[in-house]
Amino acid sequence: RVTNQTDSSVPGQVQEIERTQNYFALTMLPYYFYGTTYSVEVAIKTNGVFSGYGAPCPISSPGVPMINNCDQHMAQQNSYISTASLNKATAYRFEVSLVDGNDNPVSSQIVDRTLSYFNFSMVPGYVPGGKYMVRVAVRTTGYHSPFGEACFVYAPGVLRQDGTQQPEVIAQRFDATVFPNPYAESFSLDLDSTSEEAVQVRVYDMIGKLLEERSFEASRIELAQFGEKYPSGVYNIVLTQGSNVKTLRVLKR
Repeated sequence: RVTNQTDSSVPGQVQEIERTQNYFALTMLPYYFYGTTYSVEVAIKTNGVFSGYGAPCPISSPGVPMINNCDQHMAQQNSYISTASLNKATAYRFEVSLVDGNDNPVSSQIVDRTLSYFNFSMVPGYVPGGKYMVRVAVRTTGYHSPFGEACFVYAPGVLRQDGTQQPEVIAQRFDATVFPNPYAESFSLDLDSTSEEAVQVRVYDMIGKLLEERSFEASRIELAQFGEKYPSGVYNIVLTQGSNVKTLRVLKR
């Protein structure tokens, strides 16, 4: 049983997940959010009957990041202000607030983006050279997280109308981990990717024999189980997404 202890305004305040394995990931829940503390309680099923729940344990999801441009003076209105591109995030909300000499907000605007960056051309009526406080919220499973910590940027001093600045390249990310490792019954994969392309998973034994080959939507791979029928030994896992390739190794006890 997983209880949201941070934000009472979002759905999924109390969620239950039943597993045959002794672990789960927050991304397996119907609703999960960055920057959130959850209370987790465990019950064990024996002879077809669940026990009572044990003592609650608090866990926290990864924090909502700040922007990467803290205390910077933006050169042009189309200079990008970015935050970290997060696994499973479907949108980013930027709260952009003009502040006074005491850093108190005077006015605020919301910029919603499917990408992890924005610029001042998306902030109508911004004050050239003004000091702005920016906070980020991340959208997952249909709802936004709480806002993260704020930091300040300065709007460009001169408005540009020609829009000739070359767009900045936002770094893409592709990584994966296997858990549990070593494993006894089955293992799962945790994918951290900014791409929504399908992912192909191949599992080989140590002599190079292909044992398993499956494809998944990027958002569904963490629900899959692997290796239930493998004998004890070491196995290589190759994940491919577009031109990205990641190789992992797992031990079956």
